[in-house]
Amino acid sequence: GNRKAVNAPWHCRFYADDGKSFLPVYPKVICRRRVRERGPWSEYLLQKGDNIIRIDRRISINDEFVVFSRFYLNADHFGSMMEKPVAELDGANFKTILDQEFGLPVTNIVQTVTVLRFTDAFCRACLVDKGTTGMFLQIVASTVRGRNVYYQEFFVPPSKRRLMLSDHYDAEER
Repeated sequence: GNRKAVNAPWHCRFYADDGKSFLPVYPKVICRRRVRERGPWSEYLLQKGDNIIRIDRRISINDEFVVFSRFYLNADHFGSMMEKPVAELDGANFKTILDQEFGLPVTNIVQTVTVLRFTDAFCRACLVDKGTTGMFLQIVASTVRGRNVYYQEFFVPPSKRRLMLSDHYDAEER
């Protein structure tokens, strides 16, 4: 169809069969809203009331499996992410948007991983059977000056694919 693979993804880089190149990543926005509920993002992103934007995406990895992602940012700084047409966010590299439109290049990320049994809701989001155990990846991204820019969660179902985890991003790596 007319869907677009995200260009040079930083996260969700799964190795292809050759062990060098990465599989294409096709994100689709399924929900975007302001949230009041508090969580790990609250402290990182200076939450006050509902000034947090959450964007949920289903990310197809080469049509082999689906990673579910929740992306959080502060609306006080990035309010226009609520205004953009959802179609514009499908397939978009959010990191690139933050860099180009807001002049906030993300230079550092901290990633933590837990292996856990997904709730039924997350199983549905990843299109896997109830009770599936997978990887829960949490990311805090910041700029050179240490300002936190976004917080992101990924639910990664089991697959034979190796996921590249790095705190260093170099577009030339592709």
